[in-house]
Amino acid sequence: MSTLQYYFGSREDMLRAVFRYAARADFAAVGEQLAGVHGAWERLVVVASYLTGAVDGDTSWRVWAESWRWALRDAELRTDVLNDYLRWRELLAAEIDAGIRAGVFRTDATAIDGARQALALIDGLALPVVLGDPSMGRETARELLVDALGRLVSRVEAGTRPEAGSAGRVDRPAVPVGAGAEGRPVGVALRPARRADVPAVAVIWAVGWRDGHLGNVPDVLVRARTGESFGVRAGERMADTTVAVVGGVVAGFVMVVGEEIEQVYVDTSFRGSGVAGVLLAEAERLVAAGGHANAWLAVVPGNSRARRFYERSGWADAGAFDYEARHEGGAILVPCRRYTKQVAG
Repeated sequence: MSTLQYYFGSREDMLRAVFRYAARADFAAVGEQLAGVHGAWERLVVVASYLTGAVDGDTSWRVWAESWRWALRDAELRTDVLNDYLRWRELLAAEIDAGIRAGVFRTDATAIDGARQALALIDGLALPVVLGDPSMGRETARELLVDALGRLVSRVEAGTRPEAGSAGRVDRPAVPVGAGAEGRPVGVALRPARRADVPAVAVIWAVGWRDGHLGNVPDVLVRARTGESFGVRAGERMADTTVAVVGGVVAGFVMVVGEEIEQVYVDTSFRGSGVAGVLLAEAERLVAAGGHANAWLAVVPGNSRARRFYERSGWADAGAFDYEARHEGGAILVPCRRYTKQVAG
């Protein structure tokens, strides 16, 4: 212990480092679990289950409880803890909003209010689990969690979702099957983004960004990428945005600026359907149409799924560099890999 305190300078500095590391590890773990989950309800359960300790162990909750205790008398740590709580709330809100748009949830509450209620539910279930309440085992907590969450968001069972036009919502179509004359999955239309697309683009962006970046980028950037920031940026970047539409629903988007393919994101309900490939091909076409022979994009090293996708699509890893991520407070340098591809002769 004395060696550790010598390295960190003080016991308080050491504890802050432990709590910050644990928070990053938790976000990274949830990001990995969400990577293979596509349904809005299933994704919400993954996040909530992790937070209650109903899945795997309750070590994280014990560390969180200690961080709260220390935060009561440490202003610097209190800021960190509140920011972590904000990040979990925004993640839950993004998943709830995605479910509302998909017609999976019928709640009248706003997504952010739903997230606050979900966190209150999670806290109430997690504490007895962590404290070893004999009447609240892990499985019991999970059963109560799933039941209460379903009521909270007014979950719509499969086969009973509203048709298009009912309550202003549209049921998500099945994964596109087959290919059209241009090799494009049937039913996928591409067009420039419109003002009405901004809310959908913002949610897809927020959820997708967290999937690929939590645990892989500096904490300061995660704090800057609030739920509200994606809405603002989506509105500001309409001129650079092309959306993919399936059955009247925005299924994903790309943003292209000069030679750079800056953003490529697909709604969780359409991952694996071929929409991502259609969007990337369109982005490559736009770069070429702009008079550029080569396109490039940045991807964080830890986003293995995205890297595999680009490599399968003919992109090459051109090496490491620091990407300048802009936000309203300035810019943050993010270690990335530069991927390149020739798009014109």
